[in-house]
Amino acid sequence: MITLAPLYNWYIGEGPSEHSGAPGQLAFTADGTQLFVGAKGIGAARIDLCDLHSDLHQTMGFVAGQILAIGTTPQGEALGLFRMDDAPAGTVHLWDLMPFGRRRELAVCAAPCYRAAFSPDGHIVAATFADGTIAIYHVAEDSLRVVKHGVKAVGVDISACGSLVATAGTSSHALGGVKDVRMWCADTGELVHTTKGMKCVSAEVAVSEEGALAAVSWHLRGGGGQLSIWDTDAQQYRQYQTEIPPRGGRARFSPDSKQIATVIWGAAEVWDPGTGEQLYTCQDPISKRGCQYRSPAYSPDGRYLACGGADGELRLWDLQSQEGSQQ
Repeated sequence: MITLAPLYNWYIGEGPSEHSGAPGQLAFTADGTQLFVGAKGIGAARIDLCDLHSDLHQTMGFVAGQILAIGTTPQGEALGLFRMDDAPAGTVHLWDLMPFGRRRELAVCAAPCYRAAFSPDGHIVAATFADGTIAIYHVAEDSLRVVKHGVKAVGVDISACGSLVATAGTSSHALGGVKDVRMWCADTGELVHTTKGMKCVSAEVAVSEEGALAAVSWHLRGGGGQLSIWDTDAQQYRQYQTEIPPRGGRARFSPDSKQIATVIWGAAEVWDPGTGEQLYTCQDPISKRGCQYRSPAYSPDGRYLACGGADGELRLWDLQSQEGSQQ
């Protein structure tokens, strides 16, 4: 395992609380030279744009609400999905981020939106809602498809090719935990695969390039953590021990699906999903274990890994760096 120090740190936060301005949603531009950051500011969500070749960043705009997901397209578009403070529950809004402005209102259901994710090419966005509703929106076609998971769906992700949407569903009981992970056809909304036998309290789901794997990270009631990877061909789980923060951690596959990144207190961990080998620990030597990391994001070529922190810092690691320490 190699321990890496960050290549860049950007301070995104502002305000009296460590959670004010904490960067949570990230998306690289298609050319990998810039990084859009969605943060919870004081009374509003803010969108920043960071340059990977400098320590500069600029604020693009503010929205009175919560940023749920950010997506970028090969054509240079940048989109954000927001839950607005003044909108009815079950309604989300799509915004253009450059130039900044509201684009489309999506009235889906009567329950609050829980999670959202864009496809890597930014052409599809999927969102989960508290009543088990799943919305799949094709941006270019202005087409909205709504399906039902059956229970509250927590995590959501879209495969790199944009053909599959994966959702993790939980029991409605407070201690019921995750029931299953389901994969849906992004075009038709048809259910194409279901996993069973999950035993965890909270979860996030990530789907690999062609939907061959679904990963769920969670914390167990005893405080320990596991990374569970479902092999759809073998119809079985591979489970690895990992340290997941008390509120649960996000998981993200690299663009080629050869790595999966999870976040813990004070670090991001990069794994080989096939063997369970921990390849990298990405830490900030200054903060060490001082804050919770959030929402890992890979650059399009898989070289860089970015994570936001509850301390308001955005950190970027070069996974091809030769300057890490071997452990």
